[in-house]
Amino acid sequence: MPQPNKVKFDWWFYIIPVLFVLSALFHYGLYNAPGILRVVIYYLGPLLVSALAILFIFIGIIHALVKRPFLNKKRLISFGLLLLFPISFVVLMNTNGNIMAAFPSTHANYKSKVSYRLPLDGDIAVAWGGNSADVNYHVIAPDQRWAYDLLVIKNGSTHTGSGKNVEDYYCYNLPVLSPADGKVVAVYDKMQNVKIGELGAEPAHGNHVIIETAPKEYMILCHMKPKSILVKKGDVVAQGQEIGRVGNSGNTSEPHLHVHLQDSKQLSFGEGIPLYFSNYYKNNQYIERGMPQGGVDRNNKLIGDVVRNAP
Repeated sequence: MPQPNKVKFDWWFYIIPVLFVLSALFHYGLYNAPGILRVVIYYLGPLLVSALAILFIFIGIIHALVKRPFLNKKRLISFGLLLLFPISFVVLMNTNGNIMAAFPSTHANYKSKVSYRLPLDGDIAVAWGGNSADVNYHVIAPDQRWAYDLLVIKNGSTHTGSGKNVEDYYCYNLPVLSPADGKVVAVYDKMQNVKIGELGAEPAHGNHVIIETAPKEYMILCHMKPKSILVKKGDVVAQGQEIGRVGNSGNTSEPHLHVHLQDSKQLSFGEGIPLYFSNYYKNNQYIERGMPQGGVDRNNKLIGDVVRNAP
């Protein structure tokens, strides 16, 4: 008596182990690839795997429509395993804001020889800053891995009055001071302030200055006031020199100064470098060299460090 034909896995099923291997290679590369390649893998690797999985799901559906029956146990297994890739990608993006809670930078253990000062004078509140996601949402971005958002808080608020106008904010128009000696390698000052809470403006960095402070160390200062920048490309600046004023240009919810250190002068492409400030007070305690922390509590109240340059 003839035996019934056994249902075999369709040919596109065998892409699944290839995708698992590719995912493993990308994960390995995130911790072992050189800097720029690591950034490329971080942004494109999981997206590529997810796109390939979706492509083969469509191929599988077309194949199943042609070769009946449309569904059987092994096809269900194939579709389920392929769906794991895009689903996991979406879950990670929704949970972390990117595929990892923090970008695994090659510079994680690097300490610059440059002594950086805080770029604002007076009592400065750290909205976001530090090494981990709970105190610094920037950690998911390779170039902004150790970025800071700095502003001023008085009586528990960042502004006076209604807070609808940029002038209401205590940090608005404060002088922005160069954190170190260096050479200006880029200046952008063509953008107007955005309305309070109006997110998504491009370019996201707004009016900004980029200063080369050491070989492969570039200080980025962003969201500055329109027409306030006092330096131009090629200028040599001294630590503490005024280079502009705090504004609300770019992708910003309210006036503040964004500052970070990276290994490339190209915006949004490069790896962040741990940014330690020197000679400042934190809650009246002198800090010779440290990394101030930001963060918010459960009520979305800013609870980051309050810091001030030492005389």
